[in-house]
Amino acid sequence: GGQQFKKVEKKYDNLKDLLDSKMDQGEITHARYSGTAEQVYLSVLDNLSTVASLLKGVETIDTKYIHSRLKILGELESPRQADLDEIDTLNMRLALRDDQLHQVNQLLTRNEVAMTQIDNTTAAIAQMKTSRGQASTDLDSAMQELEVLAKRADAYSIE
Repeated sequence: GGQQFKKVEKKYDNLKDLLDSKMDQGEITHARYSGTAEQVYLSVLDNLSTVASLLKGVETIDTKYIHSRLKILGELESPRQADLDEIDTLNMRLALRDDQLHQVNQLLTRNEVAMTQIDNTTAAIAQMKTSRGQASTDLDSAMQELEVLAKRADAYSIE
């Protein structure tokens, strides 16, 4: 989660900078891209906050202790009802921890998907041609013309 926090902030800032270089901030399209990207960024941050809470909620569940107790209880020849109840509650605690960690994994995965979408959008913005270039013709046409001129260069030689 900590790495995601740093990465998503950098990705969002990069998208904003590129967007600012391609469009005027007053344009509706700029506001739409910027606003949507901001919502994705903030959603990732919300997910990271939830991840921190979920992890805090299970940090005191000691799996080593639980497994050692389950081993001891499992070796009893004639477990009593209290022993069976303890086995159930220890298994419930393990299931709770597993469920919370599964939710953490899902949120972190959704964040990865969101960061990929930010990258895709940034790449698409980078490819936008929002201003007229300096050249009056495209590169291929200009290169062809240059090749023709190079072939005619001998005609201009003074003998």
